[in-house]
Amino acid sequence: MSNNKKISQLGLAGGLTGSELVPVVKAGVTVQTTTQDIADLGTPPTPTLQQVITESATVTGTLAQSADTLTKKEINDNQILDTSSNGTDISTRDLTPIAITDTVNTTAHVINDGVIENTTASLTKNGVEVATVNDIPTVDTTIIDGSTNPVAGNAVFDALALKKDTYTIPLLTALLNPADATVYYFDNITTPTTTAADHYFKLGYNATIIGAFISVVNTGTAGSTQSSVLEIYNNTSGTTSNISSAITTNASTTVSKNFTITGLTISVAANDDICIKWTTPTWTTNPTSVGYRLTLIIERL
Repeated sequence: MSNNKKISQLGLAGGLTGSELVPVVKAGVTVQTTTQDIADLGTPPTPTLQQVITESATVTGTLAQSADTLTKKEINDNQILDTSSNGTDISTRDLTPIAITDTVNTTAHVINDGVIENTTASLTKNGVEVATVNDIPTVDTTIIDGSTNPVAGNAVFDALALKKDTYTIPLLTALLNPADATVYYFDNITTPTTTAADHYFKLGYNATIIGAFISVVNTGTAGSTQSSVLEIYNNTSGTTSNISSAITTNASTTVSKNFTITGLTISVAANDDICIKWTTPTWTTNPTSVGYRLTLIIERL
């Protein structure tokens, strides 16, 4: 009786342990193998390190050594190192920080009669000129100070200076026969006396006395050439400021002696009590009938 059965007629093997024998045909020859050997054919190969990195593979277990050349990048002492899988450096890139500096070069302003001329400017980065401006338009900065002289400087305007008011205060004295080496005080339309308090007046503004015009008249005997001293006496601050120490009173009866004083910087507060102080010399010949016409030039602050 034949025992040949179709495979479909065979009984179920149940759970396999892997040791069961299975016939297979290999190279035209029927041979046996185990179910475990067949099962092993279905396990995916362990990916190489190259595959893990390039294909983002998820790996469990131990990565297999690959023959592929794999490079990695390391940063060491400000350098990128390209290294092979065996650690050999194959190239480097210097990453040392570059100091970037910006330099603006400008020529000095050339001022000709109050006009800025021929100015240039350039921007340099790391020693390379990246921008240049040439022939900046000229700017007329002429300011007239009252004597047709342009203000010297570097074209920087003092706006406050342009707004300052300048005014004058005229003082006229009565005639006097002055004594030698005597201090007199005067203000306007009075005879000079030796008492300062008789002649105080106020400027009414915070101001600077910047100059004076002095005319000495003599209708009697002309004095000798010794010089008198004229000063601003400030009773409030207790200070005395020189106007001139070269005032002579040897005018004739027909010609006055005139003196123009500039460059003064005498500061006076609005409510300071001030007057003119006149110190006479010891004359060889004393003048008689001497009077002053004195004009203070004042800059209001």
